[in-house]
Amino acid sequence: MENEKNIPNQELEEALEANNEILEEVSRETQIRKRLHELDIILENFEDKLYNQETYTLDEEEYKAYKEESELLRKELKAIVKQSKKEGTLESLPLWIPLYGLLMAIFSIYPIVPKLPLFLVSYIYPKVTEVMITAFIFYALMIGYSLILLLISFFIWLYAFKNKANKKMFLYVFFMQIFIAVISCLIAYI
Repeated sequence: MENEKNIPNQELEEALEANNEILEEVSRETQIRKRLHELDIILENFEDKLYNQETYTLDEEEYKAYKEESELLRKELKAIVKQSKKEGTLESLPLWIPLYGLLMAIFSIYPIVPKLPLFLVSYIYPKVTEVMITAFIFYALMIGYSLILLLISFFIWLYAFKNKANKKMFLYVFFMQIFIAVISCLIAYI
Protein backbone atom coordinates (compact mmCIF):
# COMPACT_ATOMS: atom_id res chain seq x y z
CA MET A 1 0.00 0.00 0.00
CA GLU A 2 2.89 2.35 0.73
CA ASN A 3 4.35 1.52 -2.69
CA GLU A 4 1.12 2.63 -4.33
CA LYS A 5 1.30 5.95 -2.47
CA ASN A 6 4.94 6.45 -3.48
CA ILE A 7 4.31 5.98 -7.20
CA PRO A 8 2.10 9.08 -7.63
CA ASN A 9 4.49 11.05 -5.41
CA GLN A 10 7.45 10.03 -7.57
CA GLU A 11 5.58 10.98 -10.72
CA LEU A 12 4.60 14.26 -9.15
CA GLU A 13 8.18 14.95 -8.10
CA GLU A 14 9.45 14.15 -11.61
CA ALA A 15 6.87 16.47 -13.13
CA LEU A 16 7.81 19.22 -10.67
CA GLU A 17 11.51 18.76 -11.45
CA ALA A 18 10.82 19.01 -15.18
CA ASN A 19 8.72 22.11 -14.59
CA ASN A 20 11.48 23.65 -12.43
CA GLU A 21 14.04 23.00 -15.17
CA ILE A 22 11.83 24.78 -17.68
CA LEU A 23 11.35 27.70 -15.28
CA GLU A 24 15.10 27.88 -14.60
CA GLU A 25 15.76 27.92 -18.33
CA VAL A 26 13.19 30.65 -18.89
CA SER A 27 14.44 32.67 -15.92
CA ARG A 28 18.03 32.26 -17.15
CA GLU A 29 16.93 33.55 -20.53
CA THR A 30 15.31 36.60 -18.96
CA GLN A 31 18.38 37.19 -16.79
CA ILE A 32 20.60 37.05 -19.87
CA ARG A 33 18.31 39.41 -21.77
CA LYS A 34 18.32 41.91 -18.87
CA ARG A 35 22.10 41.76 -18.53
CA LEU A 36 22.55 42.14 -22.30
CA HIS A 37 20.30 45.19 -22.20
CA GLU A 38 22.41 46.69 -19.40
CA LEU A 39 25.63 45.93 -21.25
CA ASP A 40 24.26 47.42 -24.46
CA ILE A 41 23.40 50.63 -22.62
CA ILE A 42 26.85 50.82 -21.01
CA LEU A 43 28.65 50.11 -24.28
CA GLU A 44 26.48 52.51 -26.24
CA ASN A 45 27.09 55.30 -23.73
CA PHE A 46 30.82 54.65 -23.87
CA GLU A 47 30.85 54.66 -27.67
CA ASP A 48 28.78 57.86 -27.76
CA LYS A 49 31.15 59.60 -25.38
CA LEU A 50 34.12 58.31 -27.36
CA TYR A 51 32.58 59.63 -30.55
CA ASN A 52 31.79 63.01 -29.01
CA GLN A 53 35.29 63.09 -27.43
CA GLU A 54 33.96 63.60 -23.95
CA THR A 55 35.46 62.18 -20.78
CA TYR A 56 35.48 58.44 -20.60
CA THR A 57 33.62 56.62 -17.87
CA LEU A 58 35.31 53.33 -18.78
CA ASP A 59 38.87 52.51 -19.55
CA GLU A 60 39.78 50.31 -22.47
CA GLU A 61 40.15 47.13 -20.38
CA GLU A 62 36.67 47.52 -18.87
CA TYR A 63 35.25 48.16 -22.32
CA LYS A 64 36.84 44.97 -23.66
CA ALA A 65 35.60 43.00 -20.64
CA TYR A 66 32.05 44.27 -21.16
CA LYS A 67 32.29 43.54 -24.87
CA GLU A 68 33.48 39.95 -24.24
CA GLU A 69 30.78 39.40 -21.61
CA SER A 70 28.19 40.68 -24.06
CA GLU A 71 29.40 38.30 -26.79
CA LEU A 72 29.41 35.32 -24.40
CA LEU A 73 25.91 36.14 -23.17
CA ARG A 74 24.66 36.49 -26.74
CA LYS A 75 26.06 33.05 -27.58
CA GLU A 76 24.48 31.56 -24.47
CA LEU A 77 21.14 33.22 -25.23
CA LYS A 78 21.29 31.90 -28.78
CA ALA A 79 21.93 28.37 -27.47
CA ILE A 80 19.03 28.63 -25.00
CA VAL A 81 16.65 29.91 -27.68
CA LYS A 82 17.80 27.21 -30.08
CA GLN A 83 17.32 24.53 -27.42
CA SER A 84 13.85 25.78 -26.53
CA LYS A 85 12.86 25.81 -30.21
CA LYS A 86 13.70 22.15 -30.68
CA GLU A 87 10.02 21.37 -30.53
CA GLY A 88 9.05 20.66 -34.11
CA THR A 89 6.29 22.32 -36.02
CA LEU A 90 4.23 19.15 -36.03
CA GLU A 91 4.13 19.05 -32.24
CA SER A 92 2.98 22.66 -32.00
CA LEU A 93 0.54 22.32 -34.88
CA PRO A 94 -3.11 22.83 -33.89
CA LEU A 95 -5.20 19.70 -34.27
CA TRP A 96 -7.81 21.37 -36.44
CA ILE A 97 -5.40 21.96 -39.36
CA PRO A 98 -4.91 18.26 -40.23
CA LEU A 99 -8.59 17.60 -39.56
CA TYR A 100 -9.54 20.45 -41.88
CA GLY A 101 -7.17 19.04 -44.49
CA LEU A 102 -8.77 15.62 -44.17
CA LEU A 103 -12.28 17.05 -44.51
CA MET A 104 -11.30 19.12 -47.53
CA ALA A 105 -9.65 16.08 -49.10
CA ILE A 106 -12.84 14.09 -48.56
CA PHE A 107 -15.06 16.86 -49.96
CA SER A 108 -12.71 17.33 -52.94
CA ILE A 109 -12.33 13.70 -54.08
CA TYR A 110 -13.88 12.49 -57.31
CA PRO A 111 -17.09 10.76 -56.17
CA ILE A 112 -18.08 13.72 -53.98
CA VAL A 113 -17.23 16.57 -56.37
CA PRO A 114 -19.81 15.70 -59.07
CA LYS A 115 -22.58 14.54 -56.73
CA LEU A 116 -22.60 17.06 -53.90
CA PRO A 117 -23.29 20.15 -56.04
CA LEU A 118 -26.11 18.28 -57.81
CA PHE A 119 -27.55 17.23 -54.46
CA LEU A 120 -27.38 20.81 -53.19
CA VAL A 121 -29.11 22.16 -56.31
CA SER A 122 -31.86 19.54 -56.13
CA TYR A 123 -32.27 20.27 -52.40
CA ILE A 124 -32.52 24.03 -52.91
CA TYR A 125 -34.62 23.78 -56.08
CA PRO A 126 -36.62 20.54 -55.81
CA LYS A 127 -38.29 21.06 -59.20
CA VAL A 128 -34.98 20.82 -61.02
CA THR A 129 -34.51 17.29 -62.25
CA GLU A 130 -31.36 15.64 -63.46
CA VAL A 131 -32.70 15.84 -67.01
CA MET A 132 -32.69 19.64 -66.86
CA ILE A 133 -29.04 19.76 -65.85
CA THR A 134 -26.93 19.85 -68.98
CA ALA A 135 -23.27 18.97 -69.21
CA PHE A 136 -22.30 22.65 -69.09
CA ILE A 137 -24.28 23.26 -65.90
CA PHE A 138 -22.89 20.07 -64.41
CA TYR A 139 -19.28 21.13 -65.03
CA ALA A 140 -19.99 24.70 -63.95
CA LEU A 141 -21.43 23.42 -60.67
CA MET A 142 -18.52 21.06 -60.16
CA ILE A 143 -15.87 23.71 -60.84
CA GLY A 144 -17.79 26.32 -58.85
CA TYR A 145 -18.02 23.96 -55.88
CA SER A 146 -14.29 23.27 -56.01
CA LEU A 147 -13.52 26.98 -56.31
CA ILE A 148 -15.72 27.82 -53.32
CA LEU A 149 -13.87 25.26 -51.20
CA LEU A 150 -10.53 26.65 -52.40
CA LEU A 151 -11.59 30.22 -51.65
CA ILE A 152 -12.66 29.25 -48.15
CA SER A 153 -9.27 27.67 -47.56
CA PHE A 154 -7.47 30.63 -49.09
CA PHE A 155 -9.23 33.12 -46.82
CA ILE A 156 -8.56 30.94 -43.77
CA TRP A 157 -4.88 30.84 -44.75
CA LEU A 158 -4.81 34.57 -45.40
CA TYR A 159 -6.52 35.83 -42.25
CA ALA A 160 -6.58 33.14 -39.57
CA PHE A 161 -2.89 32.71 -38.83
CA LYS A 162 -0.33 34.89 -37.13
CA ASN A 163 2.17 32.10 -36.52
CA LYS A 164 4.31 31.58 -39.62
CA ALA A 165 4.86 27.87 -38.95
CA ASN A 166 1.11 27.21 -38.74
CA LYS A 167 0.54 29.35 -41.82
CA LYS A 168 3.12 27.29 -43.69
CA MET A 169 1.56 24.00 -42.61
CA PHE A 170 -1.89 25.21 -43.65
CA LEU A 171 -0.40 26.20 -47.01
CA TYR A 172 0.53 22.54 -47.50
CA VAL A 173 -3.10 21.61 -46.81
CA PHE A 174 -4.20 24.26 -49.29
CA PHE A 175 -1.88 22.96 -52.04
CA MET A 176 -3.04 19.41 -51.36
CA GLN A 177 -6.62 20.59 -51.74
CA ILE A 178 -5.81 22.34 -55.04
CA PHE A 179 -4.14 19.21 -56.36
CA ILE A 180 -7.05 16.95 -55.37
CA ALA A 181 -9.63 19.41 -56.78
CA VAL A 182 -7.85 19.64 -60.15
CA ILE A 183 -7.44 15.87 -60.41
CA SER A 184 -11.08 15.27 -59.40
CA CYS A 185 -12.39 17.77 -61.95
CA LEU A 186 -10.24 16.23 -64.66
CA ILE A 187 -11.42 12.72 -63.80
CA ALA A 188 -15.05 13.86 -63.81
CA TYR A 189 -14.52 15.55 -67.18
CA ILE A 190 -13.03 12.42 -68.70
